[in-house]
Amino acid sequence: MSTIIDQQALVRQLSLILGENESQSQYTPRNHSGDPDLSGVLDSLGYAVIESVLQHTRGNQCQAARILGINRGTIRIYWRKSRHYV
Repeated sequence: MSTIIDQQALVRQLSLILGENESQSQYTPRNHSGDPDLSGVLDSLGYAVIESVLQHTRGNQCQAARILGINRGTIRIYWRKSRHYV
Protein backbone atom coordinates (compact mmCIF):
# COMPACT_ATOMS: atom_id res chain seq x y z
CA MET A 1 0.00 0.00 0.00
CA SER A 2 2.78 2.47 0.85
CA THR A 3 4.41 1.80 -2.54
CA ILE A 4 1.24 2.90 -4.32
CA ILE A 5 1.06 6.01 -2.17
CA ASP A 6 4.74 6.74 -2.81
CA GLN A 7 4.23 6.35 -6.58
CA GLN A 8 1.20 8.62 -6.53
CA ALA A 9 3.13 11.23 -4.55
CA LEU A 10 6.00 10.98 -7.03
CA VAL A 11 3.63 11.47 -9.97
CA ARG A 12 2.11 14.55 -8.29
CA GLN A 13 5.53 16.01 -7.53
CA LEU A 14 6.79 15.36 -11.05
CA SER A 15 3.63 16.92 -12.48
CA LEU A 16 4.32 20.05 -10.46
CA ILE A 17 7.96 20.10 -11.50
CA LEU A 18 7.13 19.57 -15.17
CA GLY A 19 4.31 22.10 -15.06
CA GLU A 20 1.52 19.66 -15.82
CA ASN A 21 -1.94 20.11 -14.38
CA GLU A 22 -4.27 17.47 -13.01
CA SER A 23 -6.20 17.08 -16.27
CA GLN A 24 -3.00 16.12 -18.08
CA SER A 25 -2.04 13.58 -15.43
CA GLN A 26 -5.12 11.49 -16.28
CA TYR A 27 -3.29 10.58 -19.48
CA THR A 28 -0.29 9.16 -17.64
CA PRO A 29 0.46 5.70 -19.10
CA ARG A 30 -0.45 2.84 -16.77
CA ASN A 31 1.24 -0.51 -16.32
CA HIS A 32 -0.56 -3.85 -15.97
CA SER A 33 -1.31 -3.31 -12.28
CA GLY A 34 -3.00 0.04 -12.98
CA ASP A 35 -0.20 2.07 -11.41
CA PRO A 36 1.37 4.91 -13.41
CA ASP A 37 4.17 3.73 -15.70
CA LEU A 38 7.15 5.72 -14.47
CA SER A 39 9.88 4.01 -16.50
CA GLY A 40 10.26 6.90 -18.94
CA VAL A 41 10.20 9.43 -16.13
CA LEU A 42 12.87 7.56 -14.21
CA ASP A 43 15.06 7.41 -17.32
CA SER A 44 14.65 11.15 -17.80
CA LEU A 45 15.54 11.78 -14.17
CA GLY A 46 18.56 9.52 -14.54
CA TYR A 47 19.75 11.54 -17.54
CA ALA A 48 19.19 14.81 -15.67
CA VAL A 49 21.09 13.64 -12.57
CA ILE A 50 24.01 12.26 -14.56
CA GLU A 51 24.14 15.40 -16.73
CA SER A 52 24.16 17.59 -13.63
CA VAL A 53 26.96 15.62 -11.99
CA LEU A 54 28.95 15.64 -15.23
CA GLN A 55 28.63 19.43 -15.35
CA HIS A 56 29.77 19.58 -11.72
CA THR A 57 32.82 17.43 -12.52
CA ARG A 58 33.49 19.32 -15.78
CA GLY A 59 32.90 16.19 -17.80
CA ASN A 60 35.07 13.86 -15.73
CA GLN A 61 33.19 10.57 -16.05
CA CYS A 62 35.31 8.70 -13.49
CA GLN A 63 34.74 11.36 -10.85
CA ALA A 64 31.01 11.54 -11.67
CA ALA A 65 30.76 7.75 -11.35
CA ARG A 66 32.39 7.88 -7.90
CA ILE A 67 30.01 10.63 -6.76
CA LEU A 68 26.98 8.68 -7.97
CA GLY A 69 28.27 5.33 -6.77
CA ILE A 70 27.90 3.74 -10.19
CA ASN A 71 30.22 2.29 -12.81
CA ARG A 72 31.78 4.64 -15.37
CA GLY A 73 30.35 2.39 -18.08
CA THR A 74 26.85 3.19 -16.85
CA ILE A 75 27.54 6.90 -17.28
CA ARG A 76 28.82 6.29 -20.80
CA ILE A 77 25.67 4.31 -21.67
CA TYR A 78 23.40 7.09 -20.35
CA TRP A 79 25.47 9.70 -22.17
CA ARG A 80 25.25 7.84 -25.49
CA LYS A 81 21.51 7.28 -25.11
CA SER A 82 20.89 10.91 -24.15
CA ARG A 83 22.59 12.06 -27.36
CA HIS A 84 20.01 10.10 -29.36
CA TYR A 85 17.16 11.98 -27.66
CA VAL A 86 18.56 15.45 -28.38
